[in-house]
Amino acid sequence: MKGASTVIGIMLLVIIMIILLSISFYFYKTMIYKSGEEIERKNENVYCSQSSNFIIKDANGKNITILNNGGTKLNLTYFKVYINGKNINIADIKENYSSDGIMEMGESAIFILENPISINDVVRVVGRCNTGDQIIVR
Repeated sequence: MKGASTVIGIMLLVIIMIILLSISFYFYKTMIYKSGEEIERKNENVYCSQSSNFIIKDANGKNITILNNGGTKLNLTYFKVYINGKNINIADIKENYSSDGIMEMGESAIFILENPISINDVVRVVGRCNTGDQIIVR
């Protein structure tokens, strides 16, 4: 009986070690994966905000003309227009090119609003990376 209980004890210790190693491997694997995703997301945000750059060329009536003068393409579906701090619906987007909502570098687009802009309104256009431009209508 002494030999059997020693073998059972060693088997239990081996099983416990395997379980502890499995738990620690799973823990470290998920921690490394999550930290890697977080670093990747932060890098993407930094690249996005540094690369996307546009200016408001003109704002009159119901039209706001923007120009992409940055280092990357801009997706027009992510753009928002604020007049005096209030989000305004964009009725239509008139593209001066034919690339279905993607504005290349050097290209411009016109946002057509539902309501006209008044003099002294503060117009702010914001893109996907929370970059944007702001003007006061004169």
